[in-house]
Amino acid sequence: MLQAVRDSNSPDPAGTLRTEFFIIRCSSNDPLCSASTIVGSAPVSETVQVGERFALTLIWDSPNNQFIAHVSTANNPGSDVSLAYSRPANVGPAGEAIANLQLLHSAANCTAEPTEVDAVTRVISVETNTSAVIP
Repeated sequence: MLQAVRDSNSPDPAGTLRTEFFIIRCSSNDPLCSASTIVGSAPVSETVQVGERFALTLIWDSPNNQFIAHVSTANNPGSDVSLAYSRPANVGPAGEAIANLQLLHSAANCTAEPTEVDAVTRVISVETNTSAVIP
């Protein structure tokens, strides 16, 4: 998973989103993957600003058994960050074909008063190679 996030308790300046890269393995047999485990993560140093156009790229590098993540903006070409995926875990087909692009808001666990979360998000394009298209 490669994502741009902002936590409610972030020490970053207002409008700054951090990028995170980690691998999640489904540990249940249901199609919604109701149980999962994080099996690896790698630091991504790039941040992006609210309102700034940015690209998140995630590539499966099969010959080297690794995922490659890349975050770039118009002003920062970024750099690749790789995360190995063990060969024993990659011996068969995926348990479920999952592709997910989402916008998610979670209000902080505040019980003192009502909370509100809102956003305007514009997705300009989503691109994939033909081998990644799920029939």
